[in-house]
Amino acid sequence: MFTVAEFVDRSQQLKRMLYHFTDARNIEGIRQHGLLPTSVLKATSLPMVTGGDLTSLSIDAHKGLDSLISLSFCVSHPMSHVAQEEGRIDQLRILQVCPTVLLRDGTLVANQVATANDAVIERPDVMLPQLDFVAAYERLDWRTRKDKPGVQRLKSGKH
Repeated sequence: MFTVAEFVDRSQQLKRMLYHFTDARNIEGIRQHGLLPTSVLKATSLPMVTGGDLTSLSIDAHKGLDSLISLSFCVSHPMSHVAQEEGRIDQLRILQVCPTVLLRDGTLVANQVATANDAVIERPDVMLPQLDFVAAYERLDWRTRKDKPGVQRLKSGKH
């Protein structure tokens, strides 16, 4: 068992980051205003290109996730590849985010893609001990294949 602070310290020692995927068209706005939740972007009418389709954006709003910034432990997030394949993202950009954000009040962690029906979303101290970081960092390849979109694959070279 470990604390969130210990997890963050270890992540920094190993140079592991959190990741946010976006379209290149959002970069200038992010430089000017920082990473902002979808609900804030909509309320302020700031231009944005979302990776989510109408269904996932609706689920985000229903679950209150649109007031949060989505980050991933995996640099290769399954939704980034789907968004590219479906044409919502032209030029994928992966932003690195310091894991110290896990120490901020109000931060939540999901045990899978947060929009999934059975996703468990809780504080980092509750969720981090339950996650399989060996799989997330070393074994899973979230890139999609044309014949099996969205399927996670083991990094074995046999795809």
